Amino acid sequence: MKRAAEIGCEIGNHTHNHKILTSATNSQITAEISKTNSLVKNITGKAPEIDRAPGGSFNNRVKETVDMPLIQ
Repeated sequence: MKRAAEIGCEIGNHTHNHKILTSATNSQITAEISKTNSLVKNITGKAPEIDRAPGGSFNNRVKETVDMPLIQ
């Protein structure tokens, strides 16, 4: 991941435990995203700015809770 960031690749968030976010509570979603953002920032120096929900599964509640663009 560090090398990918060093050569200019964008590192996104894909959650910490690959939990399907539509079946998670808002606090679980926030924890999944926050933990991964923190780990990525510690390794690369920059937190992710995008998220790809595991399984591509998201809804309006997930979008509002994640608070970053969701990609497929």
